[in-house]
Amino acid sequence: MQVDEGVSIDRIKDGIAKAADERDLKAEQEAKRKEAEEAIAKAKQQQVGDKTIDAETGEVVTETPKSAADVVTDYHFGMNGTFAQAQDVANYMRLKGYDFWSEGGHE
Repeated sequence: MQVDEGVSIDRIKDGIAKAADERDLKAEQEAKRKEAEEAIAKAKQQQVGDKTIDAETGEVVTETPKSAADVVTDYHFGMNGTFAQAQDVANYMRLKGYDFWSEGGHE
C-alpha cells in the first residue's frame, strides 16, 4: 500500500484526480470521434423513401422500422349492446376512416 510506503495522502489524492481527469478526457475524445464519424457517414447518405442509402456505394444503410402501431393487421372483437349502439360504433369507425366489416349479429 502506498501510504505504508511513505507516499503522502496528498500525492495519492493528486494521482487519483489525475487518473480521473485522464479517464474523462479519453471518454470526451472518444465521444467526439464517434460524433465526427457519424457526421461524415451522414454527409455521404441520402434518404430515399423509408431507406437511407450510402450515396457512394448505393448500399442500403438503414430502413425505417415500422413501429407496432403502424403494422396493419386484422383484429377481431365483439360488443354487447343494442342494434342502435352497434350502428353508433360502425358510424364512429366510418367517420374515423377505419376499414371494417360486419359479420352479423350475435344472440
